[in-house]
Amino acid sequence: MSEFTAKAAGGTVSIQAEADLRGNEPAYSGSVEVAQVSAGEFTRPFWDDSWGALTGTLALQFDFSGRGTQAVLLRRNITGNGVIELESGRFSGSPLMKTLAAFTGVSELSDLKLMDSGGPFSVGEGKFYTEKMVLGDDKRRVVLVGDASLEGALDIEALVGTAPGSGPPVSLDAGLVTVLGAGDGWSELPVGVVGTFDHPRPSFPDRALTAKARELLPDELMRQLGTDAGAGQGSRPLSAEPAVEGVRSVLEELGGFLKGSSE
Repeated sequence: MSEFTAKAAGGTVSIQAEADLRGNEPAYSGSVEVAQVSAGEFTRPFWDDSWGALTGTLALQFDFSGRGTQAVLLRRNITGNGVIELESGRFSGSPLMKTLAAFTGVSELSDLKLMDSGGPFSVGEGKFYTEKMVLGDDKRRVVLVGDASLEGALDIEALVGTAPGSGPPVSLDAGLVTVLGAGDGWSELPVGVVGTFDHPRPSFPDRALTAKARELLPDELMRQLGTDAGAGQGSRPLSAEPAVEGVRSVLEELGGFLKGSSE
């Protein structure tokens, strides 16, 4: 068992760990607590510059276990859970954030201010996973859910949000997707992202398109059938054929968009 605290990257790093040195692959477990360090300096050893520039103050708590000493074995075998916090910083030059900015029309994501950011995460099987990692400030934010491999492969959903009163996220294709209302009053546009940190590929997830279909189809049916709630007894339903064609056009539009967004 060993425990030590050191100054690093402008803050403090405390490590408590124990190791079993028997066998070809030593086993280890422990915890790390990081306080008030420079996010850029602290993450530099395992952060690729092509992923973007991260600045600000970082705090971290991480409980871990694993086996092996070589880098390949460490990435494959390490497991753990933790919480990360980011304050008074920025996330800029990131291909992921630039892609989300272009896809949703929220240009501020390309150079995103970080306040009260962070969230819980876990590591295992060579992947980093989070159920809710928040990046942003009091006006714009991205909530990340999903996993990223330690080599940079992505499989996440990003909820791109705008604060109450600032207008919803807008995209050239967002008319086909329902902008969700978060419980805290924010408007959120769900975007699925696969690919890598260097070359992310965005699309609207199926659940967003399904929600929009549920919203559009009843209106289209009512319109094509000629039912006018304000017309009283003078309203007269039309034949079913225009309604069928109208519904078909909605489904074709959604289907075509789904196919195009996944290419």
